[in-house]
Amino acid sequence: MTDLVQALRKVLTSNFVLYLKTHMFHWNVESQNFAEYHGFWSDVYDDLWDQTDTLAEYIRQEGEYAPGALSVYSSESVIKDEDGFPSAQQMFSKFLTDNQTIISLYEDLYHKAEAAHAHQISNYCADRLGQHKKYAWMVKSFLK
Repeated sequence: MTDLVQALRKVLTSNFVLYLKTHMFHWNVESQNFAEYHGFWSDVYDDLWDQTDTLAEYIRQEGEYAPGALSVYSSESVIKDEDGFPSAQQMFSKFLTDNQTIISLYEDLYHKAEAAHAHQISNYCADRLGQHKKYAWMVKSFLK
């Protein structure tokens, strides 16, 4: 397996775990700002879900199989799942940390894609970095 495919798998599995976590945040958020927070989490998990297929297809384009077992996602993700029910503020704090992890993973993937001349993947990473940096800005604003 190439370095590029390994990086794709790490982003895919971590993105999927973050998708599950943010979907759980959407279901369980409680706050005086419920409607706003509920909508925010919906936007985030929809966006993360959309990336799952794209990332898996990039793995297939590189000649490898995309993982499908939850055990693989759990073991290969650098983002850990959430088994508790954090407060709204804790949700945002946890997401801010996880989002920074995703940013780092996309930066690594970008460099590996560039080195492999897989410019469709590096262009995709550049777009994702913009989105995740926007999430960081938004969440920092929520936490003030």
